[in-house]
Amino acid sequence: MSEAIVGVEPSRETTRTRRADSLWWSTAREVLLKNPMGATGAIILLALIIGGLGAPLIAPHDPLEQFRGSRFETPSMAHWAGTDALSRDLFSRILYGLRASLMVSIVAVGIGTVVGVSLGLIAGYAGGIADSVIMRFVDTMMAFPGLILAIGLLAVFGVGLQSVALALGIGAWPNFARLARGQMLAERPRDYVTAARALGASSKRIIFRHISINAMPPLIVQVALSMATAVLAEAALGFLGIGTVAPNPSLGSLINDARARLDLPYLLIFPAAALGLFLLSLNLLADAINDALDPHRQRR
Repeated sequence: MSEAIVGVEPSRETTRTRRADSLWWSTAREVLLKNPMGATGAIILLALIIGGLGAPLIAPHDPLEQFRGSRFETPSMAHWAGTDALSRDLFSRILYGLRASLMVSIVAVGIGTVVGVSLGLIAGYAGGIADSVIMRFVDTMMAFPGLILAIGLLAVFGVGLQSVALALGIGAWPNFARLARGQMLAERPRDYVTAARALGASSKRIIFRHISINAMPPLIVQVALSMATAVLAEAALGFLGIGTVAPNPSLGSLINDARARLDLPYLLIFPAAALGLFLLSLNLLADAINDALDPHRQRR
């Protein structure tokens, strides 16, 4: 054949999608396969997620079931982590407490991410009065310590998992807003934004289809760190007795219950170990993601 075969040039939308997919896959590969710290954190977190979300299937007993004559029983084959003051299986209660911590952290960080990132990107892109109003409100919210703010909001919403998740989500969004605004201010003057404006792209498309992809890496790290903070805050609220409604378990309430019998160390060790492993895995993942997305490290 004398005629040359001419390939079809891919569209800009296809090229952008491929670049986004390449970024996600390369980051996941760097975190999970090339970084022992990230792989360790992912394995621990996956095991805890399976244990928490699968608690109704994995737990050997009902967390509220009482076993007559088994008060303060030490760990055994019948009760792997022992029993508490009301003869309830501690291992089952830890799994359900882990489940509560997972649900609260996911919902709280989800609320904080959606609200904070949206407002931060809009404030950074719009500038002027909109930027001033949004960021002054953010500064006002950040003036209150996170735990104190959550306690005040729970006084309004009432106790319970949903109220805790909502209160922690309201306390989390200002951090995301500040970070997203900073990323927007760094990306807004770049050439690809100017080119998108010249081609007639709307502000909504520029913010959420162009800039948000390039602003995502530090926000991913913030998500992992915020989940760790939410888990710790939920445990603190449970420790204070204003989180999960009794007799439903939470890691914080289990640790609080252990204070009365420090002569029985298993009551404190097992729930504290579950909480510590959860926080450790999230921090390891956050550090590994930060290393994978660090441009200075990539150049080295």
